[in-house]
Amino acid sequence: MPTGVYDPVLPLDRMILELLPEQGALISGIYPDAMSAYDIVKKIPGSDTELISTRTRVMGHFGLVISMKIPKSPIQGYQVTAAGKKFLRSFVSPEVSDGSGSS
Repeated sequence: MPTGVYDPVLPLDRMILELLPEQGALISGIYPDAMSAYDIVKKIPGSDTELISTRTRVMGHFGLVISMKIPKSPIQGYQVTAAGKKFLRSFVSPEVSDGSGSS
């Protein structure tokens, strides 16, 4: 069980979690589908690999992401866990009514 307090850096952590494939996702049913910090940096303007690597390590410590070795590469990849998906859902607000009274 991790110790400490998870202090999210929003919206960055949320963006990272939204980008990551789900835990257990495979490419062609064989290779893990994971994103490296470098892949994430390409999708989030203004970020850098050091920042993304730090945030993914912190989220990994608290069970929001898992890391794995990307096949045929020395690079670590990441997938979002069920706990990470639950964390994301905690930020989804209910649909806002348009005031028309129609459903």
